[in-house]
Amino acid sequence: MSPALYDVELWREYAKQMRVLSQKMTDARIRRHTLAAAIGFERIADLAGQLQSARERQRRSVRAA
Repeated sequence: MSPALYDVELWREYAKQMRVLSQKMTDARIRRHTLAAAIGFERIADLAGQLQSARERQRRSVRAA
């Protein structure tokens, strides 16, 4: 898997950028869509953190064995 997949900060930065972009939108529908994208990036960041934690636990258990 790509290292970017586990990069929580990268996904949070994408979410931040989408929020900034949404503030510039004058069309309410487009603003809602960009905010929805920001929420999606936050969800990906959360999942990336979970994957990262699971990966670390797996590495520790392999080393301990």
